[in-house]
Amino acid sequence: MNYPVMSKLIRATTLDDVIHVVQLEPLDANDACYANLGNARSSSQLLRMQRHILDSLQKGIPFVHVAFVGHRGGGKTTELLQLEIKLAGEGFTPIHLEVDPQLRKDADYPELLLWLVDTLVNEFHRRGWPLDRAIVEDITRWFGERTIEADETNKKQIQLDSEAGGGAGGDWFGLSFKLRSFIKSSLSGSVEQRHKFRQVLRKWSVDLVDRVNKFLAHARAVLRTHGQPDRLLIVQDNLDRLPPDSAKRLFVESGEILLTLEADFIWTAPVDMKLAPYRLDSIFDTFHMPIPAPRLKNGQVNQPALDGLLELIAKRMDIPAVFDSIETAKLLCFASGGSLRDLLRLIQESRLTALVENKPKMDAACAHEAVKQFRLNCERSLIPGNLYYPILAEIHLTKNDPAGTEIAAARERFSELIFNDSVFQYNGQDTWYDVHPVILEIPRFKEALQALRESRQRIQPA
Repeated sequence: MNYPVMSKLIRATTLDDVIHVVQLEPLDANDACYANLGNARSSSQLLRMQRHILDSLQKGIPFVHVAFVGHRGGGKTTELLQLEIKLAGEGFTPIHLEVDPQLRKDADYPELLLWLVDTLVNEFHRRGWPLDRAIVEDITRWFGERTIEADETNKKQIQLDSEAGGGAGGDWFGLSFKLRSFIKSSLSGSVEQRHKFRQVLRKWSVDLVDRVNKFLAHARAVLRTHGQPDRLLIVQDNLDRLPPDSAKRLFVESGEILLTLEADFIWTAPVDMKLAPYRLDSIFDTFHMPIPAPRLKNGQVNQPALDGLLELIAKRMDIPAVFDSIETAKLLCFASGGSLRDLLRLIQESRLTALVENKPKMDAACAHEAVKQFRLNCERSLIPGNLYYPILAEIHLTKNDPAGTEIAAARERFSELIFNDSVFQYNGQDTWYDVHPVILEIPRFKEALQALRESRQRIQPA
C-alpha cells in the first residue's frame, strides 16, 4: 500500500501551499513530513511492541498475534509503516493490508481471509515472487464453491471463471484474479449477500483456516526460495474503524480463530476494545498507542505533547510564514485534543477562513472560527443531547469513566463516545479520560457541567 509522499513538496510557505501538506493520509515511511511523537505520547508502547515482535523471532516462537489499539486519526498507520521498515531489516517480510471501504463498518474473519489471500497473491506477483498456480487456483476455487453455496445466482459466472482458470493455457493468473475480484465485489456491494456468504463460511471455519494456513505455509516457502525472510508479517490495518458490535464479533467472539492463523499478525483494533468487559489483552498481545495530551489531567499545559504537535505542524509548513504567531498554532493544537487528524482538519478550516477573508496568514480569529465549525459538527453527532451531555460533563469533571446504575447501558454509551472521538483516552502515570476540547464550547455541555457542579455542592457535607 503506497500513500502520498508529501516530502516531494517544499514546506508550505503560503496559504495556497498549505492545502497540499494537510492531507488526511498516512505518511510513507521515508516521508520528510514525519514527526516522531514518542515523547509527546508519554508512552513507549510502540518501542515495546517492536521489541515484543523481535523477541518472538529470537526465542523461536512460531507466530505472534498483536492487537494494536488507539484512537482513529492518532497516527497508527503512519507508525505502522515506520515499524514495517524497521522489521523488514530484522528478519520479517511485512505485507500491509487495508480493509475494503465497504467492510469498514461490518467485517468478520471470512471476508478478511479472502482479502488476505487475494492481496498476497497479487503482492507476491508484483514483487516477482509468484505463488504456485495450482495452490492459488485451489483456494480460489474453494472460495468460489462456497460462494455458490451462499448464492445460486452467481453459480454460472463462477463456474465459467473456474473452468477457464483451470485450463492448461491462457492467462491463468488473470482469470484467477478475475474470479476473486468477482467474489469480492459481490461481498462488498451487498450487505445481505455478505451475510449469506459469512454464514456459510462460518460453517466451514475449520476447513477455511486449514486451507488458509496451507496457503500461508506455501507463501513462506516462496519467500525462502527467493532469499527473503520467511517470517511473513501481515499488518491488517483499518479495523480500528469497526463499530463496537462488529469489533466485538471479530476480536472477542472470533479471536481464537484469528489466533490459529499461521503467520505473524498485527491487528489494528478500536480503542474501546481495551475496556471492560472485552479485555482484548486477554486474547491478544495488546499494545496501545495513546494520542498526545496537550493538557495534563490537572489542566496544566503538557509541554512535551504541545512541542510534539507543533513539530508536526512545522514539518509540513513554515509556521511564521502561514500563521500570524506561534500562539495561533498552539490554539489549534489545544483544540485538537491531541488528535492528529483533527489538528490537520482544524488547520484546513482556519486556512479556508483566512483565504475567504483575504488574510495573508491564519490568525486567532481564523483559528476560533475553525473551532466553531468543528464544534457545530460535534453538536450534530451528540443527539439526543439530554442523554449525552450529562455523561460528558461527568467525564470532564472526574477525568474518569461515568458512573451509572445500569452498567450495560452506561458501558454502551461510554463506548459510543470513545468510538466517535467525543471522549479521548489519555495515558501518563495512569489512564484517564476527557472530552474533546471543542465540546467544552457547546452551550448545552456548559449547562450540564454547571448543573453537575451545583448538584455535587448540594450533597457535600457542611
